[in-house]
Amino acid sequence: MGHTGAENTFQVSDRNMQPQMSSSPVIPLVEQNKLEPENLEFNDAPRVIWIRVKDAINLIWQQNPKLHSQSDLRSSIAKFGFQELPKFDNQLVNVRGTRGAIKAGNGRVEALYEMEREGNFSLPRGLARDKATDDWVLPILFGTDAPNEALAQAYGLDSNNITLGDNFDIWQMAQLWDREGYSNLLRSFQAENVYPVSMNENDIKDYLRIFDNGIAGKSFDETVAGGVQVEAVFKIRLPVDDVEAIEAPLKEFLEQFPQARMEKIV
Repeated sequence: MGHTGAENTFQVSDRNMQPQMSSSPVIPLVEQNKLEPENLEFNDAPRVIWIRVKDAINLIWQQNPKLHSQSDLRSSIAKFGFQELPKFDNQLVNVRGTRGAIKAGNGRVEALYEMEREGNFSLPRGLARDKATDDWVLPILFGTDAPNEALAQAYGLDSNNITLGDNFDIWQMAQLWDREGYSNLLRSFQAENVYPVSMNENDIKDYLRIFDNGIAGKSFDETVAGGVQVEAVFKIRLPVDDVEAIEAPLKEFLEQFPQARMEKIV
Protein backbone atom coordinates (compact mmCIF):
# COMPACT_ATOMS: atom_id res chain seq x y z
CA MET A 1 0.00 0.00 0.00
CA GLY A 2 2.99 2.25 -0.29
CA HIS A 3 2.78 5.43 -2.28
CA THR A 4 5.28 7.96 -3.46
CA GLY A 5 4.40 11.40 -4.75
CA ALA A 6 5.27 15.04 -4.71
CA GLU A 7 5.04 16.90 -1.44
CA ASN A 8 1.83 18.77 -0.68
CA THR A 9 1.75 22.48 -1.29
CA PHE A 10 -1.11 24.39 0.27
CA GLN A 11 -1.56 27.82 1.72
CA VAL A 12 -1.54 28.13 5.49
CA SER A 13 -3.44 31.26 6.32
CA ASP A 14 -1.95 32.33 9.62
CA ARG A 15 -0.01 35.13 7.92
CA ASN A 16 -2.84 37.63 8.29
CA MET A 17 -4.65 36.05 11.18
CA GLN A 18 -4.34 36.18 14.92
CA PRO A 19 -6.82 33.70 16.43
CA GLN A 20 -9.03 35.42 18.95
CA MET A 21 -10.35 33.93 22.16
CA SER A 22 -13.91 32.64 21.92
CA SER A 23 -16.54 34.85 23.46
CA SER A 24 -18.11 31.77 25.07
CA PRO A 25 -17.62 31.82 28.85
CA VAL A 26 -15.34 29.25 30.50
CA ILE A 27 -17.11 27.54 33.36
CA PRO A 28 -15.37 27.73 36.76
CA LEU A 29 -14.71 23.99 36.86
CA VAL A 30 -12.65 24.23 33.66
CA GLU A 31 -10.91 27.40 34.74
CA GLN A 32 -9.90 25.85 38.06
CA ASN A 33 -8.52 22.67 36.49
CA LYS A 34 -6.84 23.83 33.28
CA LEU A 35 -3.08 23.23 32.98
CA GLU A 36 -0.54 25.42 31.20
CA PRO A 37 1.38 23.80 28.32
CA GLU A 38 4.77 24.65 29.82
CA ASN A 39 3.94 22.34 32.74
CA LEU A 40 3.13 19.33 30.57
CA GLU A 41 5.19 16.61 28.93
CA PHE A 42 3.61 15.85 25.56
CA ASN A 43 3.46 12.60 23.63
CA ASP A 44 3.06 13.62 19.98
CA ALA A 45 0.56 16.33 20.82
CA PRO A 46 -1.79 17.49 18.05
CA ARG A 47 -1.72 21.05 16.76
CA VAL A 48 -4.23 23.22 14.92
CA ILE A 49 -3.29 24.75 11.57
CA TRP A 50 -5.55 27.20 9.73
CA ILE A 51 -5.96 26.48 5.99
CA ARG A 52 -8.10 28.07 3.32
CA VAL A 53 -11.15 25.95 2.52
CA LYS A 54 -10.37 26.11 -1.21
CA ASP A 55 -6.95 24.57 -0.45
CA ALA A 56 -8.24 22.05 2.09
CA ILE A 57 -10.50 20.49 -0.54
CA ASN A 58 -7.32 19.15 -2.17
CA LEU A 59 -6.52 17.28 1.04
CA ILE A 60 -9.58 15.01 0.82
CA TRP A 61 -8.67 11.34 1.29
CA GLN A 62 -8.57 9.81 -2.20
CA GLN A 63 -9.81 6.33 -1.24
CA ASN A 64 -12.43 7.44 1.26
CA PRO A 65 -15.59 5.37 0.61
CA LYS A 66 -17.72 7.10 3.26
CA LEU A 67 -21.17 8.24 2.17
CA HIS A 68 -22.32 11.72 3.24
CA SER A 69 -25.51 13.72 3.16
CA GLN A 70 -24.07 17.02 1.99
CA SER A 71 -27.36 18.85 2.42
CA ASP A 72 -27.56 17.78 6.07
CA LEU A 73 -23.92 18.66 6.71
CA ARG A 74 -24.38 22.14 5.26
CA SER A 75 -27.54 22.69 7.27
CA SER A 76 -25.84 21.46 10.45
CA ILE A 77 -22.84 23.76 10.00
CA ALA A 78 -25.08 26.71 9.23
CA LYS A 79 -27.18 26.03 12.33
CA PHE A 80 -24.58 24.97 14.90
CA GLY A 81 -21.31 26.32 13.54
CA PHE A 82 -18.19 24.31 12.66
CA GLN A 83 -17.97 22.10 15.75
CA GLU A 84 -15.65 19.21 14.81
CA LEU A 85 -12.14 19.76 13.50
CA PRO A 86 -11.03 17.50 10.62
CA LYS A 87 -8.03 15.27 11.36
CA PHE A 88 -5.07 15.13 8.95
CA ASP A 89 -2.65 12.23 8.52
CA ASN A 90 0.61 12.28 6.56
CA GLN A 91 0.28 8.59 5.65
CA LEU A 92 -2.85 8.86 3.50
CA VAL A 93 -3.03 9.80 -0.18
CA ASN A 94 -5.13 12.83 -1.14
CA VAL A 95 -7.22 13.49 -4.25
CA ARG A 96 -4.23 15.03 -6.00
CA GLY A 97 -2.30 11.78 -5.59
CA THR A 98 0.23 13.16 -3.12
CA ARG A 99 1.01 12.12 0.41
CA GLY A 100 -1.07 13.61 3.23
CA ALA A 101 -4.86 13.68 3.53
CA ILE A 102 -7.74 14.16 5.94
CA LYS A 103 -8.59 10.86 7.62
CA ALA A 104 -11.63 12.07 9.57
CA GLY A 105 -13.93 14.91 8.61
CA ASN A 106 -13.79 14.74 4.80
CA GLY A 107 -17.52 15.32 4.46
CA ARG A 108 -17.39 18.49 6.55
CA VAL A 109 -14.57 19.93 4.42
CA GLU A 110 -16.56 19.17 1.27
CA ALA A 111 -19.63 20.82 2.80
CA LEU A 112 -17.67 23.98 3.65
CA TYR A 113 -16.24 24.11 0.15
CA GLU A 114 -19.70 23.98 -1.39
CA MET A 115 -21.10 26.50 1.09
CA GLU A 116 -18.40 29.04 0.26
CA ARG A 117 -18.60 28.37 -3.47
CA GLU A 118 -22.38 28.80 -3.60
CA GLY A 119 -22.13 32.13 -1.81
CA ASN A 120 -25.49 31.77 -0.04
CA PHE A 121 -24.07 31.24 3.46
CA SER A 122 -22.47 33.63 5.89
CA LEU A 123 -19.16 32.65 7.46
CA PRO A 124 -19.98 29.86 9.95
CA ARG A 125 -18.99 30.22 13.58
CA GLY A 126 -15.71 28.45 14.26
CA LEU A 127 -14.15 29.54 10.96
CA ALA A 128 -12.10 32.60 10.01
CA ARG A 129 -11.77 34.84 6.98
CA ASP A 130 -8.42 35.67 5.37
CA LYS A 131 -8.06 39.46 5.58
CA ALA A 132 -6.03 39.58 2.36
CA THR A 133 -8.22 37.40 0.11
CA ASP A 134 -11.60 37.22 1.91
CA ASP A 135 -11.38 33.41 1.64
CA TRP A 136 -12.92 31.14 4.24
CA VAL A 137 -10.33 29.49 6.49
CA LEU A 138 -10.86 26.42 8.67
CA PRO A 139 -8.89 24.81 11.49
CA ILE A 140 -7.45 21.35 10.85
CA LEU A 141 -5.93 19.08 13.45
CA PHE A 142 -2.41 17.87 12.62
CA GLY A 143 -0.12 15.44 14.43
CA THR A 144 -0.47 11.96 15.95
CA ASP A 145 -0.03 10.42 12.50
CA ALA A 146 -0.41 6.69 12.03
CA PRO A 147 2.79 4.62 11.62
CA ASN A 148 1.71 3.50 8.13
CA GLU A 149 -1.02 3.96 5.55
CA ALA A 150 -2.96 0.83 6.49
CA LEU A 151 -3.36 1.94 10.11
CA ALA A 152 -4.34 5.45 8.99
CA GLN A 153 -7.06 3.93 6.83
CA ALA A 154 -8.17 1.64 9.64
CA TYR A 155 -8.58 4.68 11.89
CA GLY A 156 -10.61 6.41 9.18
CA LEU A 157 -12.97 3.44 9.09
CA ASP A 158 -13.17 3.07 12.87
CA SER A 159 -13.83 6.77 13.44
CA ASN A 160 -17.19 6.17 11.78
CA ASN A 161 -18.06 2.55 12.61
CA ILE A 162 -17.32 2.70 16.33
CA THR A 163 -19.73 5.60 16.85
CA LEU A 164 -22.62 3.24 16.07
CA GLY A 165 -22.12 1.24 19.24
CA ASP A 166 -22.34 -2.48 19.96
CA ASN A 167 -25.87 -3.05 18.66
CA PHE A 168 -24.93 -2.66 14.98
CA ASP A 169 -23.54 -5.63 13.06
CA ILE A 170 -21.07 -5.56 10.17
CA TRP A 171 -23.89 -5.41 7.61
CA GLN A 172 -25.51 -2.40 9.24
CA MET A 173 -22.16 -0.62 9.56
CA ALA A 174 -21.60 -1.18 5.86
CA GLN A 175 -24.58 1.06 5.08
CA LEU A 176 -22.36 4.04 5.95
CA TRP A 177 -20.08 3.31 3.01
CA ASP A 178 -20.00 3.00 -0.76
CA ARG A 179 -20.09 -0.77 -1.22
CA GLU A 180 -17.40 -1.07 -3.88
CA GLY A 181 -15.02 1.34 -2.17
CA TYR A 182 -15.65 -0.24 1.23
CA SER A 183 -14.91 -3.72 -0.11
CA ASN A 184 -11.69 -2.51 -1.71
CA LEU A 185 -10.63 -0.97 1.58
CA LEU A 186 -11.35 -4.21 3.45
CA ARG A 187 -9.32 -6.18 0.90
CA SER A 188 -6.38 -3.85 1.48
CA PHE A 189 -6.57 -4.63 5.20
CA GLN A 190 -6.39 -8.34 4.39
CA ALA A 191 -3.37 -7.79 2.15
CA GLU A 192 -1.54 -5.85 4.84
CA ASN A 193 -2.76 -8.07 7.70
CA VAL A 194 -3.96 -4.93 9.50
CA TYR A 195 -7.49 -4.81 10.89
CA PRO A 196 -9.61 -2.02 12.38
CA VAL A 197 -11.11 -2.29 15.84
CA SER A 198 -14.67 -2.40 14.52
CA MET A 199 -14.07 -5.39 12.20
CA ASN A 200 -11.78 -8.31 12.91
CA GLU A 201 -10.30 -10.73 10.37
CA ASN A 202 -13.31 -13.05 10.40
CA ASP A 203 -15.77 -10.16 10.06
CA ILE A 204 -13.99 -8.98 6.93
CA LYS A 205 -13.86 -12.51 5.49
CA ASP A 206 -17.61 -12.93 6.07
CA TYR A 207 -18.45 -9.58 4.52
CA LEU A 208 -16.31 -10.10 1.43
CA ARG A 209 -17.57 -13.68 0.97
CA ILE A 210 -21.13 -12.39 0.74
CA PHE A 211 -20.18 -9.36 -1.35
CA ASP A 212 -18.14 -11.38 -3.83
CA ASN A 213 -21.09 -13.70 -4.44
CA GLY A 214 -23.28 -10.81 -5.47
CA ILE A 215 -25.65 -10.98 -2.53
CA ALA A 216 -25.08 -7.47 -1.14
CA GLY A 217 -28.04 -5.23 -1.83
CA LYS A 218 -30.42 -8.00 -3.06
CA SER A 219 -33.75 -8.92 -1.53
CA PHE A 220 -33.77 -12.19 0.38
CA ASP A 221 -35.45 -14.99 -1.56
CA GLU A 222 -34.72 -18.56 -2.59
CA THR A 223 -32.17 -17.41 -5.20
CA VAL A 224 -30.07 -15.26 -2.90
CA ALA A 225 -27.76 -17.90 -1.45
CA GLY A 226 -26.07 -18.73 -4.75
CA GLY A 227 -23.80 -21.32 -3.18
CA VAL A 228 -23.06 -19.24 -0.08
CA GLN A 229 -24.15 -20.54 3.29
CA VAL A 230 -26.51 -17.97 4.80
CA GLU A 231 -27.57 -18.48 8.39
CA ALA A 232 -30.37 -17.02 10.48
CA VAL A 233 -29.76 -16.89 14.23
CA PHE A 234 -32.61 -16.80 16.73
CA LYS A 235 -31.97 -15.91 20.35
CA ILE A 236 -34.25 -16.79 23.24
CA ARG A 237 -33.57 -15.10 26.56
CA LEU A 238 -35.20 -16.49 29.71
CA PRO A 239 -34.44 -17.06 33.40
CA VAL A 240 -32.02 -19.90 34.19
CA ASP A 241 -34.69 -21.74 36.18
CA ASP A 242 -36.81 -22.12 33.04
CA VAL A 243 -34.07 -23.55 30.81
CA GLU A 244 -34.81 -27.22 31.41
CA ALA A 245 -38.53 -26.71 30.87
CA ILE A 246 -38.07 -25.26 27.39
CA GLU A 247 -35.03 -27.22 26.23
CA ALA A 248 -36.80 -30.54 25.51
CA PRO A 249 -39.67 -29.04 23.45
CA LEU A 250 -37.15 -26.98 21.46
CA LYS A 251 -35.06 -30.04 20.63
CA GLU A 252 -38.17 -31.92 19.52
CA PHE A 253 -39.21 -29.00 17.29
CA LEU A 254 -35.75 -28.66 15.73
CA GLU A 255 -35.76 -32.31 14.69
CA GLN A 256 -37.87 -31.14 11.74
CA PHE A 257 -34.86 -29.14 10.51
CA PRO A 258 -31.80 -31.43 10.23
CA GLN A 259 -29.40 -28.58 9.46
CA ALA A 260 -30.46 -26.52 12.47
CA ARG A 261 -28.46 -26.59 15.67
CA MET A 262 -29.15 -25.31 19.16
CA GLU A 263 -26.53 -23.65 21.32
CA LYS A 264 -27.19 -23.13 25.02
CA ILE A 265 -25.34 -20.42 26.94
CA VAL A 266 -26.00 -20.11 30.67
